[in-house]
Amino acid sequence: MNLSRRPDLDPRALLTRLDPRLANASVTELGEGWDNVAYAVDPPSSGPVVPRGRLVLRVSKLVDSAERRAAAVRDDLILSVLAAHTDVQTNRLLAALPEEGTLLLTAVPGVPVAQARA
Repeated sequence: MNLSRRPDLDPRALLTRLDPRLANASVTELGEGWDNVAYAVDPPSSGPVVPRGRLVLRVSKLVDSAERRAAAVRDDLILSVLAAHTDVQTNRLLAALPEEGTLLLTAVPGVPVAQARA
């Protein structure tokens, strides 16, 4: 598994490919994990109707496109199973570019686990 920050990818361009109505959204990096970089997406308050509330754009750091696709499909399936079998609120997939390993998700309100540790 070859991982890289993939500096050639522009999160705003990926977001526009996922949903052109979000071309003017505010995009801010939230952080990164082992295999993904996450961005907060705040849709514009005016213009065409877009999803309401903060969204999350997740971009894979996997270099191989087949690995990116497999991981995106797997993560979508995991989120779907969790949503169907638990009362815990989970992200909902709004759009995906599996070949880029890119998912556009609803944000889950609350405090991130890393910040909740006491």
